[in-house]
Amino acid sequence: MSTESSPQIKEAVVRYRELTAEERIRLMYEYREKARRDYVSDMNWAREQGLIEGKKIVERTRALSIAQSLLSTNLSIEEITRVTDLTYKEIEDLRNLN
Repeated sequence: MSTESSPQIKEAVVRYRELTAEERIRLMYEYREKARRDYVSDMNWAREQGLIEGKKIVERTRALSIAQSLLSTNLSIEEITRVTDLTYKEIEDLRNLN
């Protein structure tokens, strides 16, 4: 009896093909889902990094603005550095701009 003519073998081959096709489809789905989750995770991380960087820029701008105001009151650079957390050189450069 040849394996080609056996109905059980034919049925097994058909079922095997169906199962492997289903497995490929499942794997494709899992890969797509992983890619989607990775993308969402990357975007959330980038958003958080952007927010952190934006906050730093706002804080620095605010410190420079405060330093500018304090320079106009003739407060010493040392005192301004304590208030704003800017460096002596940053405040000196700011004073020289005016």
